[in-house]
Amino acid sequence: MTKTIYLITGTTGDYEDTYEWNVKGFENKEKADRLLKKLNDLAQKGHVGNFGSNYSERSSRMGEILKAQEKVAKQLRKLDPKASVSGSGTNYSIETLEIETED
Repeated sequence: MTKTIYLITGTTGDYEDTYEWNVKGFENKEKADRLLKKLNDLAQKGHVGNFGSNYSERSSRMGEILKAQEKVAKQLRKLDPKASVSGSGTNYSIETLEIETED
């Protein structure tokens, strides 16, 4: 007998410096979808691009930006201890995994 697991994965980085990890698995797709939405909403909120459209605009507000990012990072790490709010940010997705059961 097989069972489907919905596995939330996180990725951060660019190109060859990409890092991927497993966050949490669920048997229930709706629960996985709810956590996925929370994670992606928080990750997007903390992304550096949300704090201005160009470097000079962001650099004049760097203290404010770093403080806001750290606040988001604390919230995000409650759900995913490996989360990052670096320049590339963190993206989350759901993978499906078929597992064999003893039943």
